[in-house]
Amino acid sequence: MTSRNTHNRIIAYYTITGAELVPGEVTRRTRLTPSRVWNRGEIRHAATGKIHENSGWGITSRLGEAESVTSHLVDLLTQLDAASEVLAELAVNFKAYLTIVIYAHEFVPEMTFDRDVLAKLAALRVEANIDFYCLVDDEMSIDQAGE
Repeated sequence: MTSRNTHNRIIAYYTITGAELVPGEVTRRTRLTPSRVWNRGEIRHAATGKIHENSGWGITSRLGEAESVTSHLVDLLTQLDAASEVLAELAVNFKAYLTIVIYAHEFVPEMTFDRDVLAKLAALRVEANIDFYCLVDDEMSIDQAGE
């Protein structure tokens, strides 16, 4: 029998991408340390040989996967705050987005975005991407998962 995580997991990150994006320039202009960078044409998945069609620069929430969606958003916004004007300027020419990934094993987590969070996201000119995976145990019914 293999052990697997049956607790909810939440991951959140900010990314900016573009064919002409230079990740090092984003780092220089923002003075932020990215969690991940890649260049157009680099291998994306070694197993498939897929390559990146665009260059990218991103920062991941520093919180653990058990934290709330709101906590992850606040952490990301705190990290990005000092460079928000530069990031908003870059978002005019490149695609900027915030991604939240939710692996729901136990319950559907609350996803409330208060005015301050929404205003900060709008000021960054980001698109929002929420990936939600409901991973109900085979022995649990859908009704039980929603309780």
